Amino acid sequence: PKMFQGFISASPRYILAGVLHDWLYKITKLKMTRKEADKIFLKWLKIYGVGLVKRQAIYWGVRIGGRGSWQKLPPSYYTGEHK
Repeated sequence: PKMFQGFISASPRYILAGVLHDWLYKITKLKMTRKEADKIFLKWLKIYGVGLVKRQAIYWGVRIGGRGSWQKLPPSYYTGEHK
């Protein structure tokens, strides 16, 4: 979420956890809840060695701020002929 981006920078150490989380939110057709997707993200942050306090801050940031993005489809674009 934008409100936490200044507090928590994207670090190469755990950026793939964020990519996975975005994929779970937007692309995957797996039958899972938003909370399950966020818990997977939390687990991967731990695997990448993110400390407990920072990990919890990131997790709660996506729990609070991610509601509007959950399974929201990207915009579709007009592909017909323009007049």
